Amino acid sequence: MGYIKGYKRAIKTLDSIGEHKNLIRVKPSDYLCDSYVSNRCVAHLDGKPLYFDDDHLSSTGSSLVVTEVINQIIQ
Repeated sequence: MGYIKGYKRAIKTLDSIGEHKNLIRVKPSDYLCDSYVSNRCVAHLDGKPLYFDDDHLSSTGSSLVVTEVINQIIQ
């Protein structure tokens, strides 16, 4: 099962919040899917796992997402 299909309900719920001036949306799939391999979400990068289990990012995966969160905040 793919990421989008597996989390369709959660994504729909979060998207239903709407737009707010102080809301920053960071979707891990924006950084982990179609970025390193076309039409794929990566599970490993440079030999390091990006996921701890089937649902949770590892420290390596989390670092990639946190970097994007910080970039969004300081823009």
